[in-house]
Amino acid sequence: MKKKLLALAAASMLLVPAVAGAEGFGIVEWSAEGVGMGGARMFADNDPAMISYNPAHITSIEKKAASFHVTSISPHGKFSATDNTGMLNAVGFKNETDRSNRIAPGMVPGLYYAQKIDDKSAWGIGTFTRYGMISEFEKSSIFSISAYKSKMTGLSITPVYARKISNKFSAAVGAELNYVNLDVRNNAPILKKMSGNMNVKGDTWAAGWNVAMEYNFDQKNQVGFVYRSKISQNMQNANFVFGPIVGKANGKVVLPDTYTIGYGHKFNDKTRVEVQAMRTNWHTYESFDITTDVLGKIASPKNWSDGWRYAIGLEHKFSNKYIGYLGYSYDQAGIPTSTADFMIPTGNRRTYSIGCSYKDKKQMLTGTLAYMALGDKHMGSMEPLVTATSHNNYAKIWSIGYTRFF
Repeated sequence: MKKKLLALAAASMLLVPAVAGAEGFGIVEWSAEGVGMGGARMFADNDPAMISYNPAHITSIEKKAASFHVTSISPHGKFSATDNTGMLNAVGFKNETDRSNRIAPGMVPGLYYAQKIDDKSAWGIGTFTRYGMISEFEKSSIFSISAYKSKMTGLSITPVYARKISNKFSAAVGAELNYVNLDVRNNAPILKKMSGNMNVKGDTWAAGWNVAMEYNFDQKNQVGFVYRSKISQNMQNANFVFGPIVGKANGKVVLPDTYTIGYGHKFNDKTRVEVQAMRTNWHTYESFDITTDVLGKIASPKNWSDGWRYAIGLEHKFSNKYIGYLGYSYDQAGIPTSTADFMIPTGNRRTYSIGCSYKDKKQMLTGTLAYMALGDKHMGSMEPLVTATSHNNYAKIWSIGYTRFF
């Protein structure tokens, strides 16, 4: 989720992301069923949400299908910070011990439609979120010098076309129109006594693409591959406020490309399992620089490392109408301690999920729950002035979805 919006925040955004998914601010909670299976859901038949997980598999659509999903991700955590010089304390910023963030759930939507063209091909269009985050802290906290409110929202509109090349091999190609909106507000120390804030707000669009392939060894075993391109977001003429001064800001961030590989196995007609690995090339997030007509260039090096996300998901049909899901995922942290800040104040992540669906010939209703344990992190970017850490972090996740078959 290194969206170009990042490039616009005037200083390290201090936030707990309202995003699960790949380490960083990447989101993979694209459907309720996907949440229930830990994100490992590439081979679900007659599911239009495959547009996000594995576009090559929309050839399994029987006729037409549409679905809507909404996922809530609520981050919780504790943070400690100490002013090592006393200068920030002198102008009213308080040291913090075990301070909790303000609870600010993020809502992640997913909307999909897919239909058969003929026996070998299908098309579809989906709207879902690949990158996003949200957080809030008290204005009097030391954290507020980075940001007391940070919100990055976005969506991707992705039309796709898929075709069965043979009975065993399918492929898909798609376009992506990506939107990002940024709203960051922080307390500038030199303006603290004047109740001055530094705010950056703006939005932008950019384009990308994706390809997918799937191979069926037999009726029980499948493998799939999905690539989503990197996207260069250039934000121009964002609104910039520095106390009583109003101006403009611009910046650029390259959102990383991803590679996903998956394997699916059907034990029988009732039970199947999927395993998945996703690589996110976070090395594209080299710096978080903005240029303003008020302060000039504000540079912030990041130098993130690429990361892997591993997931396993289980689906079991209790009957013709009731389906259960279990999932687990692990995200590697790719954030160097030397440049770590409160934009993404976590280490490795582990997510546990469970869910169920009711399904008949015309529709399916799904509800899922997940718990994400977030690793502790030391914020080296704030040293030597401030010593800061995050700890005891977690996120509560729930998702509901409705699918209609035509």
